[in-house]
Amino acid sequence: MSTSKRMKLKHESCTVGSTVTMNDLPSEVMKNIFNFVGKGNYCLIAPVSKDFCYNYLTTDVIEDSSSHKLDHILAIQKNMVTTPEAVCSCKDLAEHCFLNAVDCFQEDLLAKAAEKGRRDLVTMGHALGVDMEKSFRKLHPIAEIAKKGDLEMLKLLHEKGLDVSTCSKTILENAAFHGHLDILKWMESLEGSSIESEYRSLFGKAAEGGHLDIIQWGQDIAVDAFQTHKYSCMIDAAFGGQLELVQWLRTQGAVWDFFTLHKAASTGSIPLIEYLLQNGCESRFGEICEVAAEFHDDTNLLELLRQYNVPWDERTCAAAAQKGNINVLMYARLNGCPWDGATLYNAVINGHIDVVEYCLNNGCPVEKNICSVAMMHSMRNCARALEVLKLLRKFSLQWDKETCENAAKNGNLEALKWARSLGCPWDSCTMYHAVESRDITLIKYCIDNCPRNFMPGDICSRAIFWNTEDVSISILKLLHDGGFRLHEDQCAVAAKRWGSFKVLRWLKLHSCPWDERVCITAVKYDNFELLVYAHENQCPWSEETFAYCFDNDYGLEGIFDEIPTEVQCSGNIFKYLVDNGCPQPRPEQWILNDDH
Repeated sequence: MSTSKRMKLKHESCTVGSTVTMNDLPSEVMKNIFNFVGKGNYCLIAPVSKDFCYNYLTTDVIEDSSSHKLDHILAIQKNMVTTPEAVCSCKDLAEHCFLNAVDCFQEDLLAKAAEKGRRDLVTMGHALGVDMEKSFRKLHPIAEIAKKGDLEMLKLLHEKGLDVSTCSKTILENAAFHGHLDILKWMESLEGSSIESEYRSLFGKAAEGGHLDIIQWGQDIAVDAFQTHKYSCMIDAAFGGQLELVQWLRTQGAVWDFFTLHKAASTGSIPLIEYLLQNGCESRFGEICEVAAEFHDDTNLLELLRQYNVPWDERTCAAAAQKGNINVLMYARLNGCPWDGATLYNAVINGHIDVVEYCLNNGCPVEKNICSVAMMHSMRNCARALEVLKLLRKFSLQWDKETCENAAKNGNLEALKWARSLGCPWDSCTMYHAVESRDITLIKYCIDNCPRNFMPGDICSRAIFWNTEDVSISILKLLHDGGFRLHEDQCAVAAKRWGSFKVLRWLKLHSCPWDERVCITAVKYDNFELLVYAHENQCPWSEETFAYCFDNDYGLEGIFDEIPTEVQCSGNIFKYLVDNGCPQPRPEQWILNDDH
């Protein structure tokens, strides 16, 4: 079979004529391939695919010893990306990495092994000298172990030298939230345990997770702490929607208030909220209905709240509109809930067309510049933003030049063209803001068609500041061809924005002038290559440039406030300035810091 053709096989797992990748091959075929290549040349298969190499490392498809495999692992690794998670699946490869990989990979590997419950690999890594403390400098693996309730792994890590007191808050919170009382008891039993300082987190997470047994255990070992945190415990239980725990806390004398109902409303637990309302939980503020309208797209919760005369106001309608909860908004309006301009504003800025249409058809108050609002975040969905704009114009709502500005800024070329075709006003600010969009087609459209009556700033500098190097150069080409002048400010911005000075080279190639700000930037930000490039190409410098060798933010002015004695820039920059005659603000002998 020709190697230039795609391999087509007929076997149990493939249909006739289907394309089969190397990873789809039966183990017997892979074994034959490996044996044909030869024991000394397995690394030749590395370029085939990462998955194919991984199969070799983790599957017994070859008649060879593990020790012989390891001779070729390093060669294979040069041609594949191996993650700690993948390495955990192969004990031989893990041992190789513990012995040969860089320290940070060894540490990440040990942490991942612990997270996956591989006690054998954790023991191996520790025996081979992997730093236990550095392995868990990030708390995510510890959090995952506690979530799973793997007490034996925590004990092993502690036995191997991990100071669990440094991550006790993470362990306690995750164990409490997921109901692992055995871990909490073990943490409390450790010598020098810091659990006393974490009672607030422990009670709170247990309450949110609904674990009464943990709350009662905490109450037994720390009566005073429980009494102190009963109130916050009630709020956390409400946030978790834990009705039974809320009821139990009431029997223990825990108080509730507006915040309890507020948290319960965000979760939408009807039984819990009804219990709170029936038993006199405070509900006198309009935020409760606002929360219900924002977080829930059905009317059940809002209806329940209104049955108990929980007040609402304009914020309820605005919240429903923000999330696009049209049914909630309609229910609120049909039952007399007031609204204001924020309702339509929220619907427009979030692109909820059905809500916008409902508001317009039913007399919702309109805020000023609503058409420009439609374009403010149009990059999220240009087509939807245009539909919203068309709907607003259908109802004869006014637009102005900000509509075009926002469309250009957010890269909505179709909306910009449509608005202009119907006479929407614009000025040079549209082109000025268009460079933020990174849309070359839109920017060219603005350059070709937009008036240039007034420019709020240097458009070329703005293009450099807001975009990547390559995009900046593409936009600068359009602006330069369109007649925009290049000047010193642009070189200064390019030097400060891009340390590799790719844009700066383009500007100089097109005869853009520059001034001493480029050299100052090179010194201030320790960019030796930029300094050399600038000086060799006749960029001016001055005493101000030299002054920035020292640790101050004021240049030449700051240098006279206090006599500096140590150079703060890198030694090669200081030496280059001195050797090449950069003017010095003082005749004293400058002392070079030994660190440079």
